[in-house]
Amino acid sequence: MPGLRIDILSSRLEVRAQDGRIIDKLADIFGCFPARSGDPVRVEQADLVLEVERAGDGYRMVREGETLLETDCPAYLVACLEHRFFEEAIRLDAEHLLLHAGAVARAGKGLILPGDKGAGKSTLVACLVHGGFSYLSDETAAIAYETQKMIAVPRAMHMKDAAPLKACLGSGGLRLDHYWPGDDDYPARYLLPPAERVAREPVEPRAILFCSYSPSAPTSLVPVKGGRAVGEILRQSLEPFGDVRQQFELVADLVTGCEVFELEYSDLDEALRFCERLLD
Repeated sequence: MPGLRIDILSSRLEVRAQDGRIIDKLADIFGCFPARSGDPVRVEQADLVLEVERAGDGYRMVREGETLLETDCPAYLVACLEHRFFEEAIRLDAEHLLLHAGAVARAGKGLILPGDKGAGKSTLVACLVHGGFSYLSDETAAIAYETQKMIAVPRAMHMKDAAPLKACLGSGGLRLDHYWPGDDDYPARYLLPPAERVAREPVEPRAILFCSYSPSAPTSLVPVKGGRAVGEILRQSLEPFGDVRQQFELVADLVTGCEVFELEYSDLDEALRFCERLLD
């Protein structure tokens, strides 16, 4: 059965599928990660192996003999496989503080963009990458506990509405695609940056922006004080049951060493200029 091995953070994840189109689509989505495709890789034990079987006119996702999902929508299946891989990689990782945040870099300086779901992180990250920033992630910022530097977790950017990015698509190398060829009914799309735009070396965080998109408000940048900043960053932790003291100490160091602001934006070009000035 054809397989694809993907390395995310410290985890080795593998999918095997009878339908080679599943492997091809996942290879595209995870194209910025170290990956190997072909026959299942057995030299090193994978931390997670998912198998995709045909089930009548649909598909079945299986882990160690247990059926996790049955669906006749291949786009939904691919999206669920992607989500399961990241969920497992986050669960297994103990080397990084993982935040629900976008992350980009410029001239070796890192910018962290925490925000709740729907805050506009992916849209802003895509605009910044189009504007010349290096890409680390659109929603999983990873900061190493040992070095306090950020590493790339370059997952595909999830897009339900790409209209604000119309000017960025094509001209800056950003590519918008479907989770399954020709599937216009499935609402989610993914946006991929060129591989050369992905940050390949660890970067030092220099600024933190709590971003929120507001279509009618003027773009504004408001400083956030230390204690409140620490609390808001910890609220975005993807490891709620991890070592709380270790997380707190790293976040306190981040707030001490970074400029911290709230960025409310409606105009992407203005937001880009704000971010450029922060890292100059």
